[in-house]
Amino acid sequence: MTRRRFVAAGGAGTGAALLAACSGGQGQPALVQAPTELNWTFWEGALQMAFIDATAAEVERAHPKIKVTKTPLVVNTYDEKILAMVAGGTPPDVTGTLRFSSTSYAVKGISTALDPYLSRGGFKESDYFLNAITPWRLNGKLYALPREVDLYTLWYNRRLFEQAGLKPPDETWTWDSLITNGQRLTRRDAGAPGGAQFAFNVANNHKAWVAFAQQNGAKLWDKEVLPSKLLINTQPVYDAIQYIADLRNKHHVSPTNQESTDLGGNFWTRGMLAMNFAEASQATSFAATIKDFQYDVAVPAKGKQMGAWLGGACYTIPRGSTKREAAVQFILHASGAEGQKIIAQHNFGAPAIKSVADSDLFLKPSTPPQNKRAWRQTFDWGAGPPLTPNWPEIEAALNTELGQTWSGNRTAKASIEAAWPKVESLMQQAQDLVKQMPQ
Repeated sequence: MTRRRFVAAGGAGTGAALLAACSGGQGQPALVQAPTELNWTFWEGALQMAFIDATAAEVERAHPKIKVTKTPLVVNTYDEKILAMVAGGTPPDVTGTLRFSSTSYAVKGISTALDPYLSRGGFKESDYFLNAITPWRLNGKLYALPREVDLYTLWYNRRLFEQAGLKPPDETWTWDSLITNGQRLTRRDAGAPGGAQFAFNVANNHKAWVAFAQQNGAKLWDKEVLPSKLLINTQPVYDAIQYIADLRNKHHVSPTNQESTDLGGNFWTRGMLAMNFAEASQATSFAATIKDFQYDVAVPAKGKQMGAWLGGACYTIPRGSTKREAAVQFILHASGAEGQKIIAQHNFGAPAIKSVADSDLFLKPSTPPQNKRAWRQTFDWGAGPPLTPNWPEIEAALNTELGQTWSGNRTAKASIEAAWPKVESLMQQAQDLVKQMPQ
């Protein structure tokens, strides 16, 4: 069982004030009175361990009675491992959790609401971006706090733009700009001087079409958290998905699957791609692998309006943990100002705390990407996928049919319509799960 399938199947004001209220240390009320060891689970690998180590060390510095044991788990079986630990009576105390996983954890009774402890710990919600908190509140209770904000923006290769005589993308770019400028940035002949290159690429997953659908003015649900109805089978969504497919199959500015296979893929890191629509959290990976060209980020191109995918991980506490006060102390500090400074320092997505995201530490970095203001701007008009407990199954049902659209064999409308009976069945299952949610 994959990590995503598990989630669907489930088991049972000022800087000083900010620091005092949210980040632990001198001003944060102490919830821990005795030495406590916390087990923190996460899925990050070697490239992200500097962030993990710095976060654990900062929590221990601010709260000397807490000792953090770091437990890395394999990403593909992460949720199965968490379930096994919970079922075996040895749950972790703090769990790194993805956006869609957090919803499932809460609905199925795996995680516990944090509200009884947050006010005692000095939590101040107004210090956070609203859309960094909203995903974690279900039925009026907060089940998590954000670790970081992740978002889709436009990464671009400076060298390829200079060679094409084009200015880098900016807020004036539209969907039409992606096509017209994309054609100047594309060279499909692998035998041409410099070899093949492509203007644009985007993964065939929900992150792309959620972003483009919002740019096209679409609304994807009746409400973001625990929706009762999905609005993906609507014309604005069809048109957005069709636009993405047409970039590849009609306008030929994106590589086809066959071209990716024939030319060895990894076009972005190899310098063969002018623009890459990807997550902010890829910054650490790109810094480690891209050595031959300069790159930066820009806001996504505008359709009828601006729009982007927002995501990111969070911190949750399993119901079975016997160290909830210490776990909440960890979460408040890691999710607060000092913890979010570590996010900024390590290029690990974007900070969820307003004062940190608006600070020079984040906006004037010493390493690429330099234009972090593009990430900051994206906060104002981004959203993630519908927060329903079985979103991975719903996405899988959509992906099964959308493969025909990405390959150019069927319209987006026809593919969504083909998937819709399964989607509606899964949404009914989700409603049944929500009715059984522990209080």
